[in-house]
Amino acid sequence: MLPTMASKNQQITRLRNQIKRARDSDGERINDAVEAGAALATGAAIGALRGKFADEAGEWNVKGTKIPIELVIGVGALGLSLTRITGDGMANSGILSMGTSALAILTARKTEAAVLEDAAAEG
Repeated sequence: MLPTMASKNQQITRLRNQIKRARDSDGERINDAVEAGAALATGAAIGALRGKFADEAGEWNVKGTKIPIELVIGVGALGLSLTRITGDGMANSGILSMGTSALAILTARKTEAAVLEDAAAEG
């Protein structure tokens, strides 16, 4: 039995859908890699800059204030990401990841300091 034109069109449509799913999947993987890279780069950059610019007490604040630099970086990057100025693509995902990473670093540092302070007060 010879294939009909309708069955050929169905095969073509199935192939197109498979190609589209493969492209979407590749795009998601690339986006995940960009987000992970941005998070790691943010951590490394903040660590290096903190090592260079932190004061004797280990604080790195906006000059003349008690506002941590990580807070400024994190809120700034999250705000930029939420405005979608950079679009909805990988750049925006990377900026969102950078902001989240900066705030995670700050949260970890402040939580650690609070736990150590409580332990010293109890001990």
